[in-house]
Amino acid sequence: MNCAAPTSRGCRNSWRRCRRSISVIVEGFKRELHRKIEVHRAANAKPLLFPDDPGIVGIATDAAIETTLPTAHLDDVAAASPP
Repeated sequence: MNCAAPTSRGCRNSWRRCRRSISVIVEGFKRELHRKIEVHRAANAKPLLFPDDPGIVGIATDAAIETTLPTAHLDDVAAASPP
């Protein structure tokens, strides 16, 4: 992960905690070059991003889709939990 250095005290404290994490969940960075899991809800009627984004390494969705990427249903909590 290539991130800018945190500038505020609260941000630095959060950054220290996140550095020890295996995963960090963020929203709004879908066009950045990093590995990501696409979350897709069929009811939103938006196109899937994974066909055009090589950074997507898995998909959580409530729809049946054809892909070679790992997939999980949105309601499958065990699939999103660490072993």
